[in-house]
Amino acid sequence: MAKLNTYLNFAGNTEEAFNFYKSVFGGEFTSVVRFKDMPMEGVNIPKEDKNKIMHIGLPIGKDNVLMATDTLESLGQKLVQGNNVHISVNPESKEEADRIFSALSVGGTIEMPIADQVWGDYYGSFKDKFGVQWMVNYSYPKESRAIAKTITVENMINAPLEKVWKLWTEPKHVMKWCYASDDWEAPHAENDLRVGGKFKTVMAAKDKSAGFDFTGVYTNLKKHELIEYNMDDGRHVKVEFTKLPKSVRITETFEPEKENPEDMQRSGWQAILDNFKKYVEGNK
Repeated sequence: MAKLNTYLNFAGNTEEAFNFYKSVFGGEFTSVVRFKDMPMEGVNIPKEDKNKIMHIGLPIGKDNVLMATDTLESLGQKLVQGNNVHISVNPESKEEADRIFSALSVGGTIEMPIADQVWGDYYGSFKDKFGVQWMVNYSYPKESRAIAKTITVENMINAPLEKVWKLWTEPKHVMKWCYASDDWEAPHAENDLRVGGKFKTVMAAKDKSAGFDFTGVYTNLKKHELIEYNMDDGRHVKVEFTKLPKSVRITETFEPEKENPEDMQRSGWQAILDNFKKYVEGNK
């Protein structure tokens, strides 16, 4: 059965409003995506609007999520009391999403045709023939992720958090530590550090006998706290940075692949993390 949630529009003060709602209802935001985090092809967001909220969610109760976005006059959007509330429908299948969208939009005005969107969901919006505004959003299933076994590795880095974050994320530093043994290297690295951004690190044996590209797309970022991404094969990785009195604990949790033994994978990821520790603590 489809679920219904409330979606609100604000005139640039979504973040202020949701911090207020959070103070009342408690809980944590499920996501905070700014316009700068999700660039759209052919759309130029002015500098003053880049930090405004594209999407935010706050769970309230067991099954309800209050969601919102900022309307941007720079994109031709205008907030009018009455058009600032949508009903968001979350169907259980793509077929149901198509059926609901087609049936409810008859005689109405389609704002965004239902289609795959840059954030990964199947989404469309419209105003029905009675003037009620609707969003239909289907999230593709992640059953394998939900039941997947995970492996965790961690290490304590004796350095300031700001330095640890910088050396973890900047490509020129990634090339100095992102390999598991001294007979390997990382000759190239790219990093677009934003939600929806991609990264690529080339790992290769120094004797040129083997190599591969380690690539993925960021799904969640909290500066100095958290990095989450999906690798190209769909496996999920979470990296947590915990500031301690004199050090930083890095915890990596990843879904193992099926080709190699899990102990080998754990050892490989731990070796890279150990190499990072060595590089950071030796980088004065």
